[in-house]
Amino acid sequence: MQFMKNLSNSIRLVIAFFAVALFACSCGQDARLSGVVGQAPSSSLIVKALDINKYETIDTVQTDAQGRFSCKIPLQKGQPEFIYLFHGQTKIASLLLTCGDKVSIEADTLGNYSVSGSEESVKLAEVERDYAAAQKTLMDLSQSLEGLDPSSDKA
Repeated sequence: MQFMKNLSNSIRLVIAFFAVALFACSCGQDARLSGVVGQAPSSSLIVKALDINKYETIDTVQTDAQGRFSCKIPLQKGQPEFIYLFHGQTKIASLLLTCGDKVSIEADTLGNYSVSGSEESVKLAEVERDYAAAQKTLMDLSQSLEGLDPSSDKA
């Protein structure tokens, strides 16, 4: 009888150990995202992940009366994810997140944003800003070239 009691206690101990180990492994398997979206008090923000070549909605977050929000983004350890924040149909922030990131965003509803807490996301924001500036320069140049008379001799 004592053997069965000891076996039962051992089984409980093993189960408790595995439960604690499972809980410990699940901790840190997400990134935390918080911030403020100006001009978006009490509205919905859509959190999307890039799935090869399309967006997949993973959460919808409500902002408070000041436009503040927070959420957790589930991630697989060792697998960085491209995460995008939308207000309606407008992409307002792009992020590259890994497990354990604690990211803060300040954005408007037009897609102008700043990010901290993730070096990869900061670099992604810089690349997007540089791309937008280069695109604007090319558009301005294209518009100025449209006004030139090809028959004029101003070379």
